[in-house]
Amino acid sequence: MQNKSFQLFAGLAILVASFLTSACNNKPKIKTASGANAFYNEHLIKANDFILESDFESSVKEFNMAIEEEPKNYKAYYGLGQVYFIMGDLDDAMVNYNKAIELNNDFVLAYYGRGTVKSFKGDYAGGVADMNKAIAKKPDFLMAHFSKSSFKINQNDLPGSMESLTQSIECNRRFENSYYYRGMCCGTKKDYKQGIADFTTALELNPERTQSLIYRGIYLVNIGQQKLACKDFELAKIMGDTSAVSYMNMYCK
Repeated sequence: MQNKSFQLFAGLAILVASFLTSACNNKPKIKTASGANAFYNEHLIKANDFILESDFESSVKEFNMAIEEEPKNYKAYYGLGQVYFIMGDLDDAMVNYNKAIELNNDFVLAYYGRGTVKSFKGDYAGGVADMNKAIAKKPDFLMAHFSKSSFKINQNDLPGSMESLTQSIECNRRFENSYYYRGMCCGTKKDYKQGIADFTTALELNPERTQSLIYRGIYLVNIGQQKLACKDFELAKIMGDTSAVSYMNMYCK
Protein backbone atom coordinates (compact mmCIF):
# COMPACT_ATOMS: atom_id res chain seq x y z
CA MET A 1 0.00 0.00 0.00
CA GLN A 2 2.87 2.36 0.74
CA ASN A 3 4.27 2.29 -2.81
CA LYS A 4 0.89 3.03 -4.36
CA SER A 5 0.36 5.77 -1.82
CA PHE A 6 3.46 7.54 -3.17
CA GLN A 7 1.62 8.25 -6.39
CA LEU A 8 -1.27 9.66 -4.40
CA PHE A 9 1.01 11.88 -2.33
CA ALA A 10 2.81 13.20 -5.37
CA GLY A 11 -0.48 13.79 -7.11
CA LEU A 12 -1.81 15.61 -4.07
CA ALA A 13 1.26 17.82 -4.12
CA ILE A 14 0.22 19.05 -7.55
CA LEU A 15 -3.38 19.52 -6.45
CA VAL A 16 -2.33 21.45 -3.38
CA ALA A 17 -0.42 23.81 -5.63
CA SER A 18 -3.79 25.32 -6.53
CA PHE A 19 -4.28 26.01 -2.82
CA LEU A 20 -1.15 28.13 -2.81
CA THR A 21 -2.51 30.31 -5.59
CA SER A 22 -5.99 30.72 -4.15
CA ALA A 23 -4.64 31.23 -0.64
CA CYS A 24 -2.26 33.99 -1.61
CA ASN A 25 -4.88 35.68 -3.75
CA ASN A 26 -7.46 35.63 -0.96
CA LYS A 27 -5.04 36.35 1.88
CA PRO A 28 -5.14 39.80 3.50
CA LYS A 29 -2.37 42.07 2.29
CA ILE A 30 0.97 41.75 4.04
CA LYS A 31 2.09 45.10 5.27
CA THR A 32 5.76 45.70 4.63
CA ALA A 33 7.82 48.85 4.65
CA SER A 34 9.11 48.09 1.16
CA GLY A 35 5.68 47.45 -0.32
CA ALA A 36 6.66 43.87 -1.17
CA ASN A 37 3.11 42.53 -1.12
CA ALA A 38 2.84 42.39 -4.93
CA PHE A 39 6.00 40.30 -5.11
CA TYR A 40 4.62 38.00 -2.41
CA ASN A 41 1.65 37.09 -4.55
CA GLU A 42 3.58 37.07 -7.80
CA HIS A 43 6.27 34.69 -6.55
CA LEU A 44 3.81 32.18 -5.12
CA ILE A 45 1.75 32.20 -8.28
CA LYS A 46 4.83 31.71 -10.43
CA ALA A 47 6.10 28.94 -8.15
CA ASN A 48 2.74 27.24 -8.43
CA ASP A 49 2.82 27.47 -12.22
CA PHE A 50 6.30 25.97 -12.31
CA ILE A 51 5.11 23.03 -10.19
CA LEU A 52 2.32 22.35 -12.65
CA GLU A 53 4.91 22.45 -15.45
CA SER A 54 7.22 20.09 -13.48
CA ASP A 55 9.91 22.78 -13.51
CA PHE A 56 10.83 22.25 -9.89
CA GLU A 57 14.12 24.14 -9.86
CA SER A 58 12.39 27.30 -11.05
CA SER A 59 9.66 26.73 -8.49
CA VAL A 60 12.26 26.56 -5.70
CA LYS A 61 13.74 29.87 -6.88
CA GLU A 62 10.35 31.57 -6.81
CA PHE A 63 9.51 30.26 -3.34
CA ASN A 64 12.88 31.47 -2.07
CA MET A 65 12.27 34.91 -3.58
CA ALA A 66 8.90 35.01 -1.82
CA ILE A 67 10.72 34.29 1.46
CA GLU A 68 13.28 37.00 0.78
CA GLU A 69 10.41 39.46 0.37
CA GLU A 70 8.57 38.20 3.47
CA PRO A 71 10.65 36.00 5.85
CA LYS A 72 7.54 34.84 7.74
CA ASN A 73 5.87 33.53 4.60
CA TYR A 74 4.89 30.10 5.91
CA LYS A 75 3.11 29.16 2.68
CA ALA A 76 6.35 29.60 0.75
CA TYR A 77 8.17 27.30 3.18
CA TYR A 78 5.35 24.80 2.79
CA GLY A 79 5.66 25.10 -0.99
CA LEU A 80 9.38 24.41 -0.76
CA GLY A 81 8.64 21.35 1.34
CA GLN A 82 6.26 20.06 -1.32
CA VAL A 83 8.70 20.65 -4.16
CA TYR A 84 11.62 19.04 -2.34
CA PHE A 85 9.39 16.07 -1.53
CA ILE A 86 8.44 15.62 -5.16
CA MET A 87 12.12 15.85 -6.08
CA GLY A 88 12.94 13.14 -3.54
CA ASP A 89 14.94 15.42 -1.23
CA LEU A 90 13.34 14.32 2.02
CA ASP A 91 15.76 16.14 4.32
CA ASP A 92 15.16 19.56 2.77
CA ALA A 93 11.44 18.82 2.62
CA MET A 94 11.45 18.15 6.36
CA VAL A 95 13.37 21.36 7.11
CA ASN A 96 10.86 23.47 5.23
CA TYR A 97 7.77 21.77 6.62
CA ASN A 98 9.20 22.31 10.12
CA LYS A 99 9.72 25.98 9.35
CA ALA A 100 6.17 26.36 8.04
CA ILE A 101 4.82 24.82 11.25
CA GLU A 102 7.11 27.01 13.36
CA LEU A 103 5.66 30.11 11.66
CA ASN A 104 2.06 28.88 11.79
CA ASN A 105 1.32 25.91 14.03
CA ASP A 106 -2.27 25.79 12.76
CA PHE A 107 -1.23 25.15 9.15
CA VAL A 108 -2.83 21.75 8.56
CA LEU A 109 -1.18 20.98 5.22
CA ALA A 110 2.30 21.37 6.71
CA TYR A 111 1.56 18.62 9.27
CA TYR A 112 0.29 16.45 6.44
CA GLY A 113 3.42 17.07 4.39
CA ARG A 114 5.77 16.48 7.32
CA GLY A 115 3.94 13.29 8.27
CA THR A 116 4.31 12.03 4.72
CA VAL A 117 8.06 12.69 4.78
CA LYS A 118 8.39 10.90 8.12
CA SER A 119 6.66 7.85 6.69
CA PHE A 120 9.04 7.77 3.72
CA LYS A 121 11.90 7.86 6.19
CA GLY A 122 10.40 4.81 7.92
CA ASP A 123 9.11 6.77 10.92
CA TYR A 124 5.53 5.54 10.72
CA ALA A 125 4.75 6.46 14.33
CA GLY A 126 5.88 10.02 13.60
CA GLY A 127 3.79 10.03 10.45
CA VAL A 128 0.71 8.92 12.37
CA ALA A 129 1.35 11.59 15.00
CA ASP A 130 1.46 14.34 12.38
CA MET A 131 -1.67 13.04 10.64
CA ASN A 132 -3.41 13.05 14.02
CA LYS A 133 -2.41 16.70 14.46
CA ALA A 134 -3.76 17.54 11.02
CA ILE A 135 -7.00 15.67 11.73
CA ALA A 136 -7.40 17.37 15.12
CA LYS A 137 -7.32 20.72 13.34
CA LYS A 138 -9.39 19.59 10.34
CA PRO A 139 -11.45 16.46 11.17
CA ASP A 140 -12.74 16.08 7.59
CA PHE A 141 -9.25 16.01 6.03
CA LEU A 142 -9.74 13.00 3.78
CA MET A 143 -6.12 12.48 2.74
CA ALA A 144 -4.87 12.66 6.33
CA HIS A 145 -7.17 9.77 7.29
CA PHE A 146 -6.26 7.84 4.15
CA SER A 147 -2.51 8.33 4.58
CA LYS A 148 -2.74 7.43 8.25
CA SER A 149 -4.29 4.11 7.22
CA SER A 150 -1.23 3.38 5.09
CA PHE A 151 1.13 4.15 7.97
CA LYS A 152 -0.91 1.94 10.29
CA ILE A 153 -0.52 -0.98 7.87
CA ASN A 154 3.23 -0.49 7.98
CA GLN A 155 2.99 -0.66 11.78
CA ASN A 156 1.12 -3.99 11.44
CA ASP A 157 -1.94 -2.30 12.95
CA LEU A 158 -4.72 -3.72 10.79
CA PRO A 159 -7.63 -2.54 13.01
CA GLY A 160 -6.14 0.95 13.13
CA SER A 161 -5.75 1.01 9.37
CA MET A 162 -9.35 -0.09 8.83
CA GLU A 163 -10.59 2.53 11.28
CA SER A 164 -8.74 5.25 9.37
CA LEU A 165 -10.11 4.00 6.06
CA THR A 166 -13.60 4.07 7.50
CA GLN A 167 -13.01 7.65 8.65
CA SER A 168 -11.82 8.58 5.16
CA ILE A 169 -15.05 7.14 3.76
CA GLU A 170 -16.99 9.29 6.20
CA CYS A 171 -15.16 12.29 4.78
CA ASN A 172 -15.97 11.40 1.17
CA ARG A 173 -18.15 8.45 0.25
CA ARG A 174 -17.09 8.69 -3.37
CA PHE A 175 -13.36 8.21 -2.81
CA GLU A 176 -12.85 4.82 -4.41
CA ASN A 177 -9.40 4.12 -2.96
CA SER A 178 -10.77 3.97 0.57
CA TYR A 179 -13.18 1.17 -0.32
CA TYR A 180 -10.52 -0.64 -2.35
CA TYR A 181 -7.94 -0.73 0.43
CA ARG A 182 -10.49 -1.45 3.14
CA GLY A 183 -11.62 -4.36 0.99
CA MET A 184 -8.04 -5.63 0.95
CA CYS A 185 -7.88 -5.33 4.73
CA CYS A 186 -11.10 -7.31 5.01
CA GLY A 187 -9.44 -10.15 3.14
CA THR A 188 -6.61 -10.22 5.68
CA LYS A 189 -9.26 -10.47 8.42
CA LYS A 190 -11.13 -13.10 6.38
CA ASP A 191 -14.20 -10.89 6.55
CA TYR A 192 -15.05 -11.76 2.97
CA LYS A 193 -18.63 -10.49 2.96
CA GLN A 194 -17.61 -6.98 3.99
CA GLY A 195 -14.71 -7.15 1.54
CA ILE A 196 -17.12 -8.05 -1.28
CA ALA A 197 -19.31 -5.12 -0.32
CA ASP A 198 -16.32 -2.75 -0.37
CA PHE A 199 -15.06 -3.96 -3.75
CA THR A 200 -18.59 -3.72 -5.14
CA THR A 201 -18.73 -0.06 -4.09
CA ALA A 202 -15.22 0.50 -5.44
CA LEU A 203 -16.32 -0.90 -8.80
CA GLU A 204 -19.39 1.32 -8.87
CA LEU A 205 -17.07 4.30 -8.42
CA ASN A 206 -14.32 3.04 -10.74
CA PRO A 207 -15.45 0.23 -13.08
CA GLU A 208 -12.08 0.20 -14.86
CA ARG A 209 -10.08 -1.09 -11.89
CA THR A 210 -9.87 -4.77 -12.75
CA GLN A 211 -8.07 -5.66 -9.52
CA SER A 212 -11.32 -4.93 -7.70
CA LEU A 213 -12.93 -7.61 -9.86
CA ILE A 214 -10.10 -10.04 -9.12
CA TYR A 215 -10.24 -9.51 -5.36
CA ARG A 216 -14.03 -9.69 -5.29
CA GLY A 217 -13.85 -12.91 -7.28
CA ILE A 218 -11.36 -14.43 -4.84
CA TYR A 219 -13.58 -13.49 -1.89
CA LEU A 220 -16.63 -14.95 -3.65
CA VAL A 221 -14.74 -18.23 -4.03
CA ASN A 222 -14.02 -18.17 -0.30
CA ILE A 223 -17.74 -17.98 0.52
CA GLY A 224 -18.68 -20.68 -1.99
CA GLN A 225 -19.96 -18.42 -4.78
CA GLN A 226 -17.80 -19.77 -7.60
CA LYS A 227 -20.22 -18.97 -10.42
CA LEU A 228 -20.30 -15.31 -9.44
CA ALA A 229 -16.54 -15.37 -8.96
CA CYS A 230 -16.00 -16.70 -12.46
CA LYS A 231 -18.09 -13.87 -13.87
CA ASP A 232 -15.74 -11.40 -12.21
CA PHE A 233 -12.65 -13.22 -13.47
CA GLU A 234 -14.10 -13.41 -16.98
CA LEU A 235 -14.92 -9.70 -17.02
CA ALA A 236 -11.45 -8.83 -15.76
CA LYS A 237 -9.97 -10.98 -18.55
CA ILE A 238 -12.12 -9.26 -21.18
CA MET A 239 -10.93 -5.91 -19.84
CA GLY A 240 -7.32 -7.01 -20.40
CA ASP A 241 -6.21 -8.18 -16.96
CA THR A 242 -4.07 -11.24 -17.77
CA SER A 243 -3.86 -12.25 -14.09
CA ALA A 244 -7.51 -13.30 -14.33
CA VAL A 245 -6.56 -16.29 -16.52
CA SER A 246 -4.85 -18.17 -13.69
CA TYR A 247 -7.89 -17.77 -11.45
CA MET A 248 -10.18 -18.96 -14.22
CA ASN A 249 -7.98 -22.02 -14.65
CA MET A 250 -8.18 -22.75 -10.93
CA TYR A 251 -11.85 -22.12 -10.28
CA CYS A 252 -13.79 -21.99 -13.52
CA LYS A 253 -13.15 -25.32 -15.24
